[in-house]
Amino acid sequence: MENFDQTLIALIQNLNFAPESFYLIFRSTYKEAFKKFKDHILNNPCREFFKAVQLFDPKFITLTSNRDILSYSTFITEFANPSLDLIQEWVIYCNFDLSLIEYSNLEEFWQKVSHNHLPLLSQIALDYIWTPISSCSVERSFSVYNNILGEDRENLSQYSLRMLNTLYFNRM
Repeated sequence: MENFDQTLIALIQNLNFAPESFYLIFRSTYKEAFKKFKDHILNNPCREFFKAVQLFDPKFITLTSNRDILSYSTFITEFANPSLDLIQEWVIYCNFDLSLIEYSNLEEFWQKVSHNHLPLLSQIALDYIWTPISSCSVERSFSVYNNILGEDRENLSQYSLRMLNTLYFNRM
């Protein structure tokens, strides 16, 4: 009961239930959710990759102490042998004053800085920020391919397959 917020206790009581009866339900639900988190998130083979991709969030880069571009090169291959221009953009990005630009999402930020400030880095970032964060979207795309490339369509050219895929995902 000590972890229940007063608002939650009031809500439960307003519905004429005893808060104590919900404690076991919430506790078991929390335990199950935490077990899933531990089993699936903490042990996800892509976890380190997704942690590296966080660097394309300008809020993250201002908070992190790791600003060594080469330390991200294991997952961001474009950083493995950066050009002088890319290193200069990296320095600008790491010290970017976020109050200078207004944005509501990462794509908007990188689009806005792509022309004047960070053309090379934004090109890289715009590829990585679209990486799916779960296997669900990847599995869905395989399912779509199975529907497009059925037994009766095994001889489609790569171009035709690409066009059918584009049509399907754009709902045309």
